[in-house]
Amino acid sequence: MGSSAPAANGVVDKGVDFANYFCTYGFLYHQKEMLCDRVRMDAYYNAVFQNKHHFKGKVVLDVGTGSGILAIWSAQAGARKVYAVEATKMSEHARELVKANKIQDVVEVIEGSMEDIVLPEKVDVIISEWMGYFLLRESMFDSVLFARDRWLNPGGVMYPSHARMWMSPIRSGLGDQKMRDYDGAMEDWSGFVKVTEAYYGVDMSALTKPFEEEQKKYYLQTSLWDNLHPNQIIGTPVIIKEIDCLTVTVDDIRDVRASISTSITEENARLCGFGGWFDVHFRGSDKSPAQKEVELTTAPHEDLGTHWGQQVFLLHPHRNVQSGDELNINFLMTRSKVNHRLMEVDFNCEINRPSGKPVPPVQKKFYIDIIFGCDMLVFVCKTLLGDAIRVSGIGLKRLNVLHVLGCELADAQNPLQVKDEPLLLQELIAIRLASTNLSEEPFRDINSAVFAVPSNNSLANTIRSAIGTLNECQNPSTLVLSMNFYDDELPSDEMLVKT
Repeated sequence: MGSSAPAANGVVDKGVDFANYFCTYGFLYHQKEMLCDRVRMDAYYNAVFQNKHHFKGKVVLDVGTGSGILAIWSAQAGARKVYAVEATKMSEHARELVKANKIQDVVEVIEGSMEDIVLPEKVDVIISEWMGYFLLRESMFDSVLFARDRWLNPGGVMYPSHARMWMSPIRSGLGDQKMRDYDGAMEDWSGFVKVTEAYYGVDMSALTKPFEEEQKKYYLQTSLWDNLHPNQIIGTPVIIKEIDCLTVTVDDIRDVRASISTSITEENARLCGFGGWFDVHFRGSDKSPAQKEVELTTAPHEDLGTHWGQQVFLLHPHRNVQSGDELNINFLMTRSKVNHRLMEVDFNCEINRPSGKPVPPVQKKFYIDIIFGCDMLVFVCKTLLGDAIRVSGIGLKRLNVLHVLGCELADAQNPLQVKDEPLLLQELIAIRLASTNLSEEPFRDINSAVFAVPSNNSLANTIRSAIGTLNECQNPSTLVLSMNFYDDELPSDEMLVKT
């Protein structure tokens, strides 16, 4: 059976959409990742319990309830009735949690898509954690707006009530790394073409151009998830989109256009790209304001990172900039014509120096097109890290690095035998502990991702925990979790794992 083609507006077949998107949220490990995000959890918890007047005696709709946590809090805050809608089999777990917390008379879990289900009454509050990477990736907000237009009473409130998208110039070592990855892929292709012709008599060079375009899109034009450190921000952050969740329409967010200006704030900096993030606010409405306004931000922070991280748009090559340089940016983000849950970004930036010295402008197209397998690895890594450890290179100088080298799985203190690990991926033929220094040349050539683990956590246990989830990924070689470092700010001691 052939795959269903997307509609002209990029909306894919429901079955395909469920397989590619919704089913990802049907796993408890994914729900746990979000439930372990303290910034996310604290914001929603405080928004509900510091504004009980919005919930007491009211009817609440939770769109995309997942584990049911927001529905449970709404009931605990005094809601008369809560409808918790979930498109996946996670609804079964949500029902169990509702029953275990003895609120089954208040919370009704409904399995189905928001667009298909019918509620018995209108609601006073719609609560949802709908935000995707860079706010709008995944397009779940469409379902929230559908629910608002169909089921929210006049005078009702939205949780969250407002959202903003931000962008700032950044410095990063990722751009150079991705360029090396791209060059390596093309060098490998060149060897492949020669070998195929020599051994099998087939000239593959006719496919060099499409292969080059494919690799260029993957390595140089696809935005990356990252956990930026505030020191990587080299200019003034600016807002590119503001959203009032009570009045915005799908057409308002289908295309995000902005003409913005920002100034470089660092001397002799490398403009390596732009970082994007979002924040949402719980303000209630003009008719029914919040008693206590709460903010959830995904901005770069030394300690309070979120599972959303930031989206990074890298430049190749970087630009050298000075404090006071002004960047005039035209930004356009549209939905992919292939899949409405993915995004394409057109970026035009002029760099104006006070001296008038010309700087090459930036014109580039990006794709917010992360493979779900990559998302899985991000979830696993951050779950393993815990709240106290950043996924970042800042503060790391000497590194303990796991190298995929031989045929045994071991760390220095706790050697393991391969026979004890039946789920080992073929890519993890062997792992051996080694030590290197970030300033040494060999480390500069490491193209694989690195991520920190708590120093009290056995490397063997860390790998053992990750293997099961990594084994589910169809193409582990495409999974990337990136670490940033740059020449003028080398990190301090910490333990790292490289996969």
